[in-house]
Amino acid sequence: MGGVGGGGGESIVNIVDSTILTFTSDQLFDLVIVEGLVPCQTHPEEILLHTSSFTELGGVFTTTTTSATSLLSETCRKVFLPHIKKISGGFDEQVNFAADIFDSHLKSLGNDLRPARDWVLDSILHEMYRENKCIWTMVDVIETLGQDFQFQGSSPRFLMDDRFYKHIGLNNFGNNQLLLEQFAKINLSFLDCNVSMSDCNGLDASLCRDIEILCADAWDIHLDICNKSNYQELDRFLQCMNNIRNLLPPGFESTGYAIDDFRENFPRFLDSSDNSVFTSFMSWWGRGQQYISMTRNPLQ
Repeated sequence: MGGVGGGGGESIVNIVDSTILTFTSDQLFDLVIVEGLVPCQTHPEEILLHTSSFTELGGVFTTTTTSATSLLSETCRKVFLPHIKKISGGFDEQVNFAADIFDSHLKSLGNDLRPARDWVLDSILHEMYRENKCIWTMVDVIETLGQDFQFQGSSPRFLMDDRFYKHIGLNNFGNNQLLLEQFAKINLSFLDCNVSMSDCNGLDASLCRDIEILCADAWDIHLDICNKSNYQELDRFLQCMNNIRNLLPPGFESTGYAIDDFRENFPRFLDSSDNSVFTSFMSWWGRGQQYISMTRNPLQ
């Protein structure tokens, strides 16, 4: 845990040796940032409530979220794990082998912000279990914090506020409800960073929710594959991916091609360890992690 303070152009950084839930402070802060921490905890609600409690009234609390849809492209990559373990020896060899596989995937993003080895350690070799709530959405944040906090903004940005100013009272923030109403559609855009978010505005919300449910099923099946370290459930995983592909609306053609590529060529990869069998799958990435900022209600 850390904090920054000071005046006169100077910054003083205080590092506190503490776990999240044992941290205490008499001071409230104008800005609290909890990045890349809450998803995949066994009790994310508890951590969210505790950390947000240090936000000053009128201050901003920023945290990160995921959804089953946003994680789907990486879920497919995590299914490589049993093969990586089978082909490689010790842990260092597994890291090197996995980095060789996914280096070209990461380069398709067009930046060098994260070395392949670092990404592999965090996203592939870091094993997850069913008790870890890795699917932790913006809706979960709002429902956990309630009306004590109001949605301020997000990255990626998506909230459309078409309320007429004469209909908004002084005490009516209302942004939480707007996000809850719009989230299902915009969540589908998290499936593929190459698809414009504007393409999702006119979609049927129930279709978007159906795809999210199937993506959550894919996450659960991938846990069975990785935790049992075998491919007995691979056919079920590939069928689930096909079901997702069949529901994709217009505008997601490139996503469909990537899913087809994965379904057809992953079994071939298992036989050859040849990453070149993939084409469009290598450049398919979802908007895996989102940022959400909430303002603590100053009227409470």
